Amino acid sequence: MKVMTNSEFIALIHCLQLRLLVLAGLAASAYFFDWWLESERLSNPLMVFFLLLAIVSCVTRMYCAWYIFCRCTRDDPTEPPQNLSVDVFVTAFNEPLWLVEQTLRAAKEIQYPHQTYLLDDGGNDELQQLAKNLGVQYLKRETQDDHKAGNINNALTQTSGEIIAIFDVDHVPDRNYLNEALWPFKDVAIGFVQVRLSHSNVNQSFVAGAAAERNDGFFGIPMYGMHGLGCAQKFGSNCLIRRTALESIGGYKSGLAEDLHTSLFLHAEGWKSAYVSEPLAFGLEPTDLGGFFIQQYKWAHGTLTLLRQVYPRLITRFDFATNVCYMWRLTCFLAGPMVALHILVTLVVLYSRNENLVGDFFSYLLHLAPLIMISRLIMKVASKPLQTKTVKLKSRIPALGLCLAFGTWPIYTKAFISVLLGRKPVFIATPKEKTSVGIRLILPQVVAVLLLLVAILRTTTGPLDFQTIGVCCFAGLLIIMHIGVFVAFWNERTTEGGNREPFRSSEE
Repeated sequence: MKVMTNSEFIALIHCLQLRLLVLAGLAASAYFFDWWLESERLSNPLMVFFLLLAIVSCVTRMYCAWYIFCRCTRDDPTEPPQNLSVDVFVTAFNEPLWLVEQTLRAAKEIQYPHQTYLLDDGGNDELQQLAKNLGVQYLKRETQDDHKAGNINNALTQTSGEIIAIFDVDHVPDRNYLNEALWPFKDVAIGFVQVRLSHSNVNQSFVAGAAAERNDGFFGIPMYGMHGLGCAQKFGSNCLIRRTALESIGGYKSGLAEDLHTSLFLHAEGWKSAYVSEPLAFGLEPTDLGGFFIQQYKWAHGTLTLLRQVYPRLITRFDFATNVCYMWRLTCFLAGPMVALHILVTLVVLYSRNENLVGDFFSYLLHLAPLIMISRLIMKVASKPLQTKTVKLKSRIPALGLCLAFGTWPIYTKAFISVLLGRKPVFIATPKEKTSVGIRLILPQVVAVLLLLVAILRTTTGPLDFQTIGVCCFAGLLIIMHIGVFVAFWNERTTEGGNREPFRSSEE
Protein backbone atom coordinates (compact mmCIF):
# COMPACT_ATOMS: atom_id res chain seq x y z
CA MET A 1 0.00 0.00 0.00
CA LYS A 2 1.32 3.42 -0.97
CA VAL A 3 2.28 5.60 2.00
CA MET A 4 0.87 9.13 1.89
CA THR A 5 3.54 11.85 1.89
CA ASN A 6 3.42 14.76 4.32
CA SER A 7 2.46 17.23 1.58
CA GLU A 8 -0.30 14.92 0.33
CA PHE A 9 -1.63 14.56 3.88
CA ILE A 10 -1.67 18.34 4.37
CA ALA A 11 -3.47 18.75 1.02
CA LEU A 12 -6.06 16.15 2.05
CA ILE A 13 -6.69 17.90 5.40
CA HIS A 14 -7.03 21.25 3.63
CA CYS A 15 -9.50 19.75 1.14
CA LEU A 16 -11.59 18.31 3.97
CA GLN A 17 -11.53 21.63 5.87
CA LEU A 18 -12.72 23.50 2.80
CA ARG A 19 -15.54 21.11 2.03
CA LEU A 20 -16.71 21.08 5.64
CA LEU A 21 -16.81 24.87 5.57
CA VAL A 22 -18.84 24.78 2.35
CA LEU A 23 -21.32 22.44 4.05
CA ALA A 24 -21.46 24.89 6.96
CA GLY A 25 -22.06 27.68 4.45
CA LEU A 26 -24.95 25.78 2.90
CA ALA A 27 -26.42 25.28 6.38
CA ALA A 28 -25.99 29.01 7.06
CA SER A 29 -27.75 29.86 3.80
CA ALA A 30 -30.63 27.54 4.78
CA TYR A 31 -30.84 29.43 8.09
CA PHE A 32 -30.85 32.71 6.15
CA PHE A 33 -33.60 31.66 3.74
CA ASP A 34 -35.66 30.27 6.60
CA TRP A 35 -36.24 33.88 7.66
CA TRP A 36 -37.74 34.67 4.26
CA LEU A 37 -40.07 31.69 4.13
CA GLU A 38 -42.38 32.72 6.94
CA SER A 39 -45.96 33.01 5.70
CA GLU A 40 -46.43 36.72 6.38
CA ARG A 41 -43.39 37.55 4.25
CA LEU A 42 -44.37 35.32 1.34
CA SER A 43 -47.77 37.04 1.22
CA ASN A 44 -46.08 40.42 0.70
CA PRO A 45 -45.16 41.03 -3.00
CA LEU A 46 -42.36 43.43 -2.03
CA MET A 47 -40.80 40.86 0.30
CA VAL A 48 -41.05 38.19 -2.42
CA PHE A 49 -39.14 40.54 -4.73
CA PHE A 50 -36.39 40.99 -2.13
CA LEU A 51 -36.34 37.22 -1.61
CA LEU A 52 -35.64 36.71 -5.29
CA LEU A 53 -32.83 39.26 -5.10
CA ALA A 54 -31.36 37.41 -2.12
CA ILE A 55 -31.53 34.06 -3.93
CA VAL A 56 -29.88 35.45 -7.07
CA SER A 57 -27.16 37.10 -4.98
CA CYS A 58 -26.41 33.90 -3.05
CA VAL A 59 -26.35 31.71 -6.16
CA THR A 60 -24.23 33.99 -8.34
CA ARG A 61 -21.87 35.40 -5.74
CA MET A 62 -21.52 32.91 -2.87
CA TYR A 63 -22.30 29.47 -4.27
CA CYS A 64 -20.36 30.13 -7.47
CA ALA A 65 -17.43 31.48 -5.45
CA TRP A 66 -17.36 28.41 -3.20
CA TYR A 67 -17.39 26.11 -6.22
CA ILE A 68 -14.50 28.04 -7.78
CA PHE A 69 -12.49 28.14 -4.54
CA CYS A 70 -12.74 24.37 -4.14
CA ARG A 71 -11.07 23.86 -7.52
CA CYS A 72 -8.00 26.03 -6.97
CA THR A 73 -4.94 24.72 -8.83
CA ARG A 74 -1.43 26.09 -9.05
CA ASP A 75 0.81 24.66 -11.79
CA ASP A 76 4.58 24.91 -11.72
CA PRO A 77 6.01 26.43 -14.91
CA THR A 78 7.93 24.28 -17.37
CA GLU A 79 10.24 25.10 -20.26
CA PRO A 80 8.56 27.19 -22.97
CA PRO A 81 7.84 25.60 -26.36
CA GLN A 82 10.57 26.28 -28.88
CA ASN A 83 10.37 28.02 -32.24
CA LEU A 84 7.08 29.81 -31.63
CA SER A 85 6.78 33.10 -33.50
CA VAL A 86 5.65 35.81 -31.07
CA ASP A 87 4.41 39.34 -31.67
CA VAL A 88 4.41 41.73 -28.71
CA PHE A 89 1.77 44.46 -28.98
CA VAL A 90 2.01 47.62 -26.88
CA THR A 91 -1.20 49.64 -27.27
CA ALA A 92 -1.07 53.42 -26.85
CA PHE A 93 -3.50 56.33 -27.08
CA ASN A 94 -2.26 59.81 -26.13
CA GLU A 95 -0.27 58.58 -23.10
CA PRO A 96 2.85 60.43 -21.90
CA LEU A 97 5.95 59.83 -24.01
CA TRP A 98 8.06 58.67 -21.05
CA LEU A 99 5.47 56.02 -20.20
CA VAL A 100 5.38 54.60 -23.72
CA GLU A 101 9.17 54.62 -23.92
CA GLN A 102 9.54 52.77 -20.64
CA THR A 103 7.23 49.96 -21.72
CA LEU A 104 8.63 49.74 -25.26
CA ARG A 105 12.19 49.40 -23.99
CA ALA A 106 11.17 46.62 -21.64
CA ALA A 107 9.11 44.86 -24.31
CA LYS A 108 11.99 44.90 -26.77
CA GLU A 109 14.34 43.38 -24.16
CA ILE A 110 12.15 40.34 -23.45
CA GLN A 111 14.48 37.40 -23.93
CA TYR A 112 12.41 34.93 -26.00
CA PRO A 113 12.68 35.70 -29.77
CA HIS A 114 9.87 38.06 -30.74
CA GLN A 115 8.91 41.14 -32.72
CA THR A 116 7.77 44.26 -30.82
CA TYR A 117 5.06 46.56 -32.21
CA LEU A 118 3.83 49.93 -30.98
CA LEU A 119 0.12 50.22 -31.78
CA ASP A 120 -0.51 53.97 -31.77
CA ASP A 121 -4.19 54.85 -31.82
CA GLY A 122 -3.45 58.57 -31.59
CA GLY A 123 -1.24 59.07 -34.66
CA ASN A 124 1.46 60.80 -32.59
CA ASP A 125 4.55 61.80 -34.61
CA GLU A 126 6.69 61.75 -31.46
CA LEU A 127 5.73 58.13 -30.82
CA GLN A 128 6.53 57.22 -34.41
CA GLN A 129 9.99 58.71 -33.99
CA LEU A 130 10.40 56.96 -30.63
CA ALA A 131 9.58 53.60 -32.20
CA LYS A 132 12.12 54.27 -34.96
CA ASN A 133 14.80 55.20 -32.43
CA LEU A 134 14.16 52.04 -30.39
CA GLY A 135 14.04 49.77 -33.42
CA VAL A 136 10.46 48.58 -32.95
CA GLN A 137 7.68 48.42 -35.51
CA TYR A 138 5.18 51.30 -35.55
CA LEU A 139 1.55 50.76 -36.57
CA LYS A 140 -1.21 53.37 -36.66
CA ARG A 141 -4.69 53.67 -38.15
CA GLU A 142 -6.74 56.56 -39.45
CA THR A 143 -9.72 56.20 -37.07
CA GLN A 144 -10.24 55.19 -33.43
CA ASP A 145 -13.25 52.95 -34.07
CA ASP A 146 -13.70 50.32 -31.32
CA HIS A 147 -10.75 51.83 -29.42
CA LYS A 148 -8.36 49.16 -28.05
CA ALA A 149 -10.14 46.31 -29.85
CA GLY A 150 -10.01 48.13 -33.16
CA ASN A 151 -6.35 48.98 -32.60
CA ILE A 152 -5.47 45.33 -32.03
CA ASN A 153 -7.57 44.10 -34.97
CA ASN A 154 -5.84 46.59 -37.24
CA ALA A 155 -2.46 45.23 -36.13
CA LEU A 156 -3.58 41.63 -36.72
CA THR A 157 -3.92 42.34 -40.44
CA GLN A 158 -0.30 43.55 -40.61
CA THR A 159 1.45 40.91 -38.47
CA SER A 160 1.85 37.14 -38.53
CA GLY A 161 3.09 35.83 -35.14
CA GLU A 162 1.55 32.59 -33.88
CA ILE A 163 1.27 34.02 -30.36
CA ILE A 164 0.36 37.63 -29.56
CA ALA A 165 1.37 39.15 -26.22
CA ILE A 166 -0.66 42.27 -25.41
CA PHE A 167 0.43 44.97 -22.95
CA ASP A 168 -1.32 48.14 -21.94
CA VAL A 169 1.11 51.00 -22.22
CA ASP A 170 1.59 51.27 -18.43
CA HIS A 171 2.53 47.59 -17.90
CA VAL A 172 6.29 47.00 -18.01
CA PRO A 173 7.20 43.36 -18.74
CA ASP A 174 10.05 41.47 -17.13
CA ARG A 175 12.88 40.14 -19.33
CA ASN A 176 11.72 36.58 -18.57
CA TYR A 177 8.07 37.27 -19.38
CA LEU A 178 7.81 34.99 -22.40
CA ASN A 179 10.09 32.29 -21.00
CA GLU A 180 7.82 31.94 -17.97
CA ALA A 181 4.43 32.53 -19.61
CA LEU A 182 4.55 30.58 -22.88
CA TRP A 183 4.65 27.06 -21.44
CA PRO A 184 0.84 26.47 -21.39
CA PHE A 185 0.80 26.77 -25.20
CA LYS A 186 2.35 23.31 -25.40
CA ASP A 187 -1.29 22.28 -25.22
CA VAL A 188 -2.69 23.10 -28.67
CA ALA A 189 -6.17 23.53 -27.14
CA ILE A 190 -5.02 26.56 -25.10
CA GLY A 191 -6.36 29.69 -26.75
CA PHE A 192 -5.00 32.25 -24.31
CA VAL A 193 -2.94 32.64 -21.16
CA GLN A 194 -3.62 35.35 -18.59
CA VAL A 195 -0.60 36.44 -16.55
CA ARG A 196 -1.06 37.98 -13.11
CA LEU A 197 -1.60 41.73 -13.10
CA SER A 198 0.74 43.39 -10.61
CA HIS A 199 1.45 47.05 -9.99
CA SER A 200 4.55 49.11 -9.37
CA ASN A 201 3.04 52.23 -7.76
CA VAL A 202 1.32 50.67 -4.73
CA ASN A 203 3.03 53.10 -2.35
CA GLN A 204 2.42 56.17 -4.51
CA SER A 205 -0.89 57.03 -2.87
CA PHE A 206 -3.63 55.68 -0.63
CA VAL A 207 -5.85 54.92 -3.62
CA ALA A 208 -3.10 53.14 -5.57
CA GLY A 209 -2.36 50.85 -2.62
CA ALA A 210 -6.03 50.07 -1.97
CA ALA A 211 -6.78 49.44 -5.66
CA ALA A 212 -3.75 47.14 -5.95
CA GLU A 213 -4.84 45.24 -2.85
CA ARG A 214 -8.25 44.69 -4.40
CA ASN A 215 -6.62 43.60 -7.64
CA ASP A 216 -4.46 41.09 -5.73
CA GLY A 217 -7.65 39.66 -4.25
CA PHE A 218 -9.03 38.82 -7.70
CA PHE A 219 -5.74 37.37 -8.92
CA GLY A 220 -5.56 35.14 -5.85
CA ILE A 221 -7.97 32.29 -5.28
CA PRO A 222 -10.61 33.32 -7.87
CA MET A 223 -8.12 33.05 -10.73
CA TYR A 224 -6.49 29.90 -9.28
CA GLY A 225 -9.96 28.35 -9.11
CA MET A 226 -10.87 29.39 -12.65
CA HIS A 227 -7.55 27.96 -13.82
CA GLY A 228 -8.38 24.70 -12.09
CA LEU A 229 -11.71 24.67 -13.92
CA GLY A 230 -10.03 25.37 -17.27
CA CYS A 231 -11.67 28.80 -17.44
CA ALA A 232 -9.05 31.38 -16.48
CA GLN A 233 -10.47 34.64 -17.78
CA LYS A 234 -8.92 37.46 -19.73
CA PHE A 235 -8.32 40.61 -17.75
CA GLY A 236 -6.79 43.48 -19.66
CA SER A 237 -3.03 43.63 -20.03
CA ASN A 238 -0.43 40.86 -19.65
CA CYS A 239 -2.27 38.35 -21.81
CA LEU A 240 -0.99 36.03 -24.56
CA ILE A 241 -3.39 34.84 -27.26
CA ARG A 242 -3.00 32.25 -30.00
CA ARG A 243 -3.58 33.97 -33.34
CA THR A 244 -5.73 31.12 -34.67
CA ALA A 245 -7.95 31.46 -31.59
CA LEU A 246 -8.53 35.16 -32.25
CA GLU A 247 -9.18 34.49 -35.92
CA SER A 248 -11.73 31.81 -35.01
CA ILE A 249 -13.93 34.42 -33.30
CA GLY A 250 -13.46 37.14 -35.90
CA GLY A 251 -10.89 39.15 -33.98
CA TYR A 252 -10.82 41.11 -30.73
CA LYS A 253 -14.27 42.04 -29.43
CA SER A 254 -15.14 45.67 -28.71
CA GLY A 255 -16.70 47.48 -25.75
CA LEU A 256 -15.74 48.99 -22.41
CA ALA A 257 -14.81 45.48 -21.22
CA GLU A 258 -13.26 44.38 -24.49
CA ASP A 259 -10.91 41.88 -22.84
CA LEU A 260 -13.70 40.07 -20.98
CA HIS A 261 -15.84 40.25 -24.11
CA THR A 262 -13.08 38.52 -26.07
CA SER A 263 -12.65 35.97 -23.26
CA LEU A 264 -16.34 35.04 -23.45
CA PHE A 265 -16.19 34.35 -27.18
CA LEU A 266 -12.91 32.40 -26.97
CA HIS A 267 -14.41 30.05 -24.39
CA ALA A 268 -17.67 29.82 -26.33
CA GLU A 269 -15.65 28.74 -29.36
CA GLY A 270 -14.21 25.87 -27.30
CA TRP A 271 -10.73 27.21 -26.55
CA LYS A 272 -9.18 26.50 -23.16
CA SER A 273 -7.24 29.02 -21.09
CA ALA A 274 -4.58 29.03 -18.38
CA TYR A 275 -3.35 31.32 -15.61
CA VAL A 276 0.29 32.12 -14.83
CA SER A 277 0.37 33.41 -11.27
CA GLU A 278 3.88 34.86 -11.12
CA PRO A 279 4.12 38.69 -11.38
CA LEU A 280 5.92 39.15 -14.70
CA ALA A 281 4.78 42.66 -15.64
CA PHE A 282 4.08 45.68 -13.45
CA GLY A 283 1.61 48.42 -14.27
CA LEU A 284 0.08 51.54 -12.74
CA GLU A 285 -3.03 51.85 -10.62
CA PRO A 286 -4.99 55.13 -10.58
CA THR A 287 -3.46 57.40 -7.95
CA ASP A 288 -6.55 59.36 -6.89
CA LEU A 289 -10.28 58.91 -6.48
CA GLY A 290 -11.16 60.67 -9.71
CA GLY A 291 -9.06 58.31 -11.78
CA PHE A 292 -10.20 55.28 -9.78
CA PHE A 293 -13.88 56.16 -10.20
CA ILE A 294 -13.45 56.62 -13.97
CA GLN A 295 -11.77 53.22 -14.18
CA GLN A 296 -14.42 51.51 -12.05
CA TYR A 297 -17.35 53.06 -13.90
CA LYS A 298 -15.90 51.93 -17.21
CA TRP A 299 -15.32 48.39 -15.94
CA ALA A 300 -18.72 48.18 -14.25
CA HIS A 301 -20.63 49.47 -17.27
CA GLY A 302 -18.74 47.20 -19.65
CA THR A 303 -19.14 44.09 -17.50
CA LEU A 304 -22.84 44.65 -16.78
CA THR A 305 -23.46 45.28 -20.49
CA LEU A 306 -21.94 41.87 -21.24
CA LEU A 307 -24.13 40.32 -18.55
CA ARG A 308 -27.26 41.84 -20.08
CA GLN A 309 -26.55 41.62 -23.81
CA VAL A 310 -23.85 39.03 -24.58
CA TYR A 311 -23.75 36.31 -21.93
CA PRO A 312 -27.41 35.20 -22.41
CA ARG A 313 -26.65 34.48 -26.08
CA LEU A 314 -23.63 32.33 -25.21
CA ILE A 315 -24.79 30.52 -22.06
CA THR A 316 -25.79 27.32 -23.89
CA ARG A 317 -22.33 27.07 -25.47
CA PHE A 318 -20.61 26.82 -22.08
CA ASP A 319 -20.29 23.77 -19.84
CA PHE A 320 -21.37 23.92 -16.20
CA ALA A 321 -17.98 25.00 -14.80
CA THR A 322 -17.54 27.77 -17.37
CA ASN A 323 -21.03 29.12 -16.64
CA VAL A 324 -20.23 29.17 -12.92
CA CYS A 325 -17.05 31.16 -13.54
CA TYR A 326 -18.76 33.72 -15.76
CA MET A 327 -21.83 34.09 -13.56
CA TRP A 328 -19.51 34.97 -10.69
CA ARG A 329 -17.37 37.35 -12.72
CA LEU A 330 -20.15 39.13 -14.59
CA THR A 331 -22.18 39.85 -11.45
CA CYS A 332 -19.34 41.27 -9.34
CA PHE A 333 -20.40 44.90 -9.84
CA LEU A 334 -23.95 44.19 -8.65
CA ALA A 335 -22.47 44.60 -5.18
CA GLY A 336 -22.87 48.37 -5.64
CA PRO A 337 -26.67 48.38 -6.00
CA MET A 338 -26.89 45.84 -3.14
CA VAL A 339 -24.95 48.19 -0.85
CA ALA A 340 -27.18 51.10 -1.93
CA LEU A 341 -30.27 49.01 -1.18
CA HIS A 342 -29.06 48.09 2.31
CA ILE A 343 -28.25 51.73 3.09
CA LEU A 344 -31.72 52.79 1.92
CA VAL A 345 -33.52 50.09 3.93
CA THR A 346 -31.49 50.90 7.05
CA LEU A 347 -32.45 54.57 6.77
CA VAL A 348 -36.14 53.75 6.27
CA VAL A 349 -36.13 51.42 9.29
CA LEU A 350 -34.39 53.86 11.63
CA TYR A 351 -36.28 56.98 10.58
CA SER A 352 -39.65 55.23 10.72
CA ARG A 353 -39.18 54.21 14.40
CA ASN A 354 -41.59 51.38 13.69
CA GLU A 355 -41.01 48.55 16.16
CA ASN A 356 -42.15 45.88 13.71
CA LEU A 357 -39.82 47.15 10.99
CA VAL A 358 -36.89 47.35 13.42
CA GLY A 359 -37.58 43.83 14.67
CA ASP A 360 -37.87 42.36 11.18
CA PHE A 361 -34.71 44.06 9.94
CA PHE A 362 -32.75 42.98 13.01
CA SER A 363 -33.93 39.42 12.48
CA TYR A 364 -32.83 39.64 8.82
CA LEU A 365 -29.35 40.81 9.85
CA LEU A 366 -29.13 38.09 12.48
CA HIS A 367 -29.88 35.43 9.88
CA LEU A 368 -27.49 36.95 7.34
CA ALA A 369 -24.46 37.30 9.64
CA PRO A 370 -23.43 33.59 9.81
CA LEU A 371 -23.54 33.33 6.02
CA ILE A 372 -21.25 36.34 5.59
CA MET A 373 -18.78 35.15 8.24
CA ILE A 374 -18.54 31.60 6.88
CA SER A 375 -18.12 32.93 3.33
CA ARG A 376 -15.14 35.04 4.45
CA LEU A 377 -13.70 32.04 6.30
CA ILE A 378 -13.98 29.85 3.19
CA MET A 379 -12.00 32.44 1.23
CA LYS A 380 -9.31 32.59 3.93
CA VAL A 381 -8.91 28.82 4.17
CA ALA A 382 -8.90 28.36 0.38
CA SER A 383 -5.98 30.80 0.01
CA LYS A 384 -3.63 29.04 2.46
CA PRO A 385 -1.80 26.71 0.03
CA LEU A 386 -1.63 29.29 -2.76
CA GLN A 387 0.84 31.80 -1.36
CA THR A 388 3.16 33.23 -3.99
CA LYS A 389 5.45 36.21 -4.32
CA THR A 390 3.53 39.41 -4.93
CA VAL A 391 4.03 43.14 -4.66
CA LYS A 392 4.28 44.10 -1.02
CA LEU A 393 1.44 46.41 -0.05
CA LYS A 394 1.57 48.87 2.83
CA SER A 395 -2.08 48.98 3.81
CA ARG A 396 -3.03 51.69 6.28
CA ILE A 397 -6.16 49.89 7.46
CA PRO A 398 -7.24 46.23 7.30
CA ALA A 399 -9.11 45.17 4.16
CA LEU A 400 -8.17 48.44 2.48
CA GLY A 401 -9.25 47.34 -0.98
CA LEU A 402 -12.60 46.09 0.33
CA CYS A 403 -13.31 49.44 2.00
CA LEU A 404 -12.47 51.37 -1.16
CA ALA A 405 -14.71 49.10 -3.25
CA PHE A 406 -17.54 49.42 -0.71
CA GLY A 407 -17.36 53.22 -0.83
CA THR A 408 -17.56 53.10 -4.64
CA TRP A 409 -21.19 51.92 -4.50
CA PRO A 410 -22.57 55.13 -6.14
CA ILE A 411 -20.35 54.56 -9.19
CA TYR A 412 -21.40 50.92 -9.53
CA THR A 413 -25.06 51.82 -8.99
CA LYS A 414 -24.88 54.54 -11.62
CA ALA A 415 -23.37 52.08 -14.09
CA PHE A 416 -26.08 49.52 -13.26
CA ILE A 417 -28.90 52.02 -13.88
CA SER A 418 -27.25 53.22 -17.09
CA VAL A 419 -27.04 49.65 -18.43
CA LEU A 420 -30.68 48.96 -17.47
CA LEU A 421 -31.73 52.05 -19.41
CA GLY A 422 -29.63 50.98 -22.39
CA ARG A 423 -27.41 54.04 -22.35
CA LYS A 424 -24.05 53.91 -24.13
CA PRO A 425 -21.30 55.78 -22.25
CA VAL A 426 -18.60 57.89 -23.87
CA PHE A 427 -15.23 56.10 -23.86
CA ILE A 428 -12.71 57.65 -21.45
CA ALA A 429 -9.27 56.15 -20.99
CA THR A 430 -8.26 55.49 -17.39
CA PRO A 431 -6.13 58.49 -16.31
CA LYS A 432 -2.46 57.75 -15.64
CA GLU A 433 -1.89 61.06 -13.83
CA LYS A 434 -3.71 63.41 -11.46
CA THR A 435 -7.40 64.23 -11.93
CA SER A 436 -9.39 67.03 -10.29
CA VAL A 437 -10.60 66.56 -6.72
CA GLY A 438 -13.79 68.15 -5.34
CA ILE A 439 -16.43 67.36 -2.76
CA ARG A 440 -18.92 66.55 -5.53
CA LEU A 441 -16.81 63.49 -6.23
CA ILE A 442 -17.98 61.85 -3.00
CA LEU A 443 -21.25 63.74 -2.42
CA PRO A 444 -23.49 60.61 -2.45
CA GLN A 445 -21.25 58.93 0.14
CA VAL A 446 -21.23 62.06 2.33
CA VAL A 447 -25.03 62.36 2.18
CA ALA A 448 -25.49 58.66 2.99
CA VAL A 449 -23.11 58.80 5.97
CA LEU A 450 -24.68 61.99 7.36
CA LEU A 451 -28.19 60.53 7.07
CA LEU A 452 -27.05 57.33 8.81
CA LEU A 453 -25.33 59.31 11.56
CA VAL A 454 -28.40 61.47 12.18
CA ALA A 455 -30.59 58.35 12.17
CA ILE A 456 -28.40 56.74 14.85
CA LEU A 457 -28.43 59.90 17.00
CA ARG A 458 -32.23 60.27 16.71
CA THR A 459 -32.79 56.64 17.56
CA THR A 460 -30.47 56.50 20.56
CA THR A 461 -32.13 59.52 22.21
CA GLY A 462 -35.27 57.45 22.84
CA PRO A 463 -35.92 54.16 24.63
CA LEU A 464 -33.67 51.37 23.35
CA ASP A 465 -34.08 47.64 23.13
CA PHE A 466 -31.67 44.97 21.96
CA GLN A 467 -33.05 44.93 18.41
CA THR A 468 -32.81 48.71 17.98
CA ILE A 469 -29.23 48.67 19.25
CA GLY A 470 -28.43 45.91 16.72
CA VAL A 471 -29.79 47.92 13.79
CA CYS A 472 -27.89 51.01 14.98
CA CYS A 473 -24.70 48.94 15.12
CA PHE A 474 -25.29 47.85 11.54
CA ALA A 475 -25.77 51.50 10.53
CA GLY A 476 -22.49 52.27 12.28
CA LEU A 477 -20.79 49.49 10.31
CA LEU A 478 -22.09 51.00 7.07
CA ILE A 479 -20.53 54.32 8.11
CA ILE A 480 -17.19 52.68 8.97
CA MET A 481 -17.07 50.89 5.63
CA HIS A 482 -16.90 54.29 3.90
CA ILE A 483 -13.59 55.05 5.57
CA GLY A 484 -11.50 54.07 2.54
CA VAL A 485 -13.11 56.68 0.31
CA PHE A 486 -13.01 59.40 2.97
CA VAL A 487 -9.38 58.80 3.93
CA ALA A 488 -8.40 58.84 0.27
CA PHE A 489 -10.27 62.10 -0.30
CA TRP A 490 -8.78 63.67 2.84
CA ASN A 491 -5.24 62.71 1.83
CA GLU A 492 -5.69 64.24 -1.60
CA ARG A 493 -7.09 67.47 -0.21
CA THR A 494 -4.58 67.94 2.62
CA THR A 495 -1.44 66.82 0.80
CA GLU A 496 -2.47 67.96 -2.67
CA GLY A 497 -2.69 64.34 -3.67
CA GLY A 498 0.44 63.17 -1.89
CA ASN A 499 3.14 61.84 -4.19
CA ARG A 500 1.45 62.39 -7.54
CA GLU A 501 4.49 62.21 -9.75
CA PRO A 502 3.98 59.41 -12.29
CA PHE A 503 5.91 56.23 -11.51
CA ARG A 504 9.15 55.73 -13.33
CA SER A 505 11.40 52.73 -13.07
CA SER A 506 14.63 52.94 -11.11
CA GLU A 507 16.54 52.64 -14.39
CA GLU A 508 15.55 56.17 -15.44
